[in-house]
Amino acid sequence: MPETVGKTLKKIRESKGLAVEEVSERTRIPKKIIFNIEEDMLQEIGSQFYARSFVKTYSQFLGATEEKAVREYLGGAEKKDETALVLEGERASGDWFEKHKRHVGTALLAVLAIWVVGFSFIQTGRFIKNSSAKYKAYAAKKEEARKLGKIHVAAPVPVKEVVKKESGKIEGLKLEITARSDTWIRVVGDGELLFQGIFKRGTSDVWQAEDEIELELGNAGGVTLKINEEDLGVAGKKGEKKKVIITKDGIKE
Repeated sequence: MPETVGKTLKKIRESKGLAVEEVSERTRIPKKIIFNIEEDMLQEIGSQFYARSFVKTYSQFLGATEEKAVREYLGGAEKKDETALVLEGERASGDWFEKHKRHVGTALLAVLAIWVVGFSFIQTGRFIKNSSAKYKAYAAKKEEARKLGKIHVAAPVPVKEVVKKESGKIEGLKLEITARSDTWIRVVGDGELLFQGIFKRGTSDVWQAEDEIELELGNAGGVTLKINEEDLGVAGKKGEKKKVIITKDGIKE
């Protein structure tokens, strides 16, 4: 049985080690649309025109436009969009699209731009709302501590505090990552997913686990690592995909 366009694109994505979330972020195609394409559920997208546009964008991103299944789908979809018969003295409906396709493309880009801007505003609003709620909780806690006569209340932090023995030695594992360039990373601590996504250039963050940290990098040369305050430098070569296991006994690749 010939391979479908969805299975072809899914196989190429997986061979490149790309997660659906990363593809969605880089192409601005919603994850649900990518799922419908890869499962050959194109009828769920809405119309032949939009389905073909998303397939074309997705295949261009993966460099798969010359794959047989992709060419057959895009070519067949274009033929279906054309009018089968043109009556003498009348214009085909396809002629209107040919005449106005530039305007249609511009309108679609405008809609996409509005969607991106709207999504950004929503995310920013959520961030501000969450930050405000955390600050209010911190302020209330500090005020309560002041009333009780306490000297200091620490502000909330995104990771657990590092526990130290009396000797000053850090217990457990503390991983600090600093991004030199945009890099996809995945951090799992003691079997629990701590972070997965694009780590932006200039960003630095810390994660902690008791026994084991599993780290996957889409570009090992794009980040530097510190383990329990020990600077290990750049994680690998530029563009290198890497997976390491960090335990109390050391690092295994």
